[in-house]
Amino acid sequence: MVVNFVKMNKLPTLATSAWCEPCKQLKVQLEDMGIQVELADMTNDTDYFILHKIRSVPTLITEDEEKIVGVEAILNHLKK
Repeated sequence: MVVNFVKMNKLPTLATSAWCEPCKQLKVQLEDMGIQVELADMTNDTDYFILHKIRSVPTLITEDEEKIVGVEAILNHLKK
């Protein structure tokens, strides 16, 4: 299940954008794997992107504020 960015709980946040094809594919993979993340969209959540200094998508911000960039690195981290 993918949740739009609200930061209601301690889920990792996936920084993404509507135009990003790898982001779209990653969201489908995460849903198929049953991994829950919150979403921050580059267009709608610009303050989040500025706050976390996110310069590329997809980027995963973990519960402890670690920044993981790229589909493969994100999947490897979430499979742990």
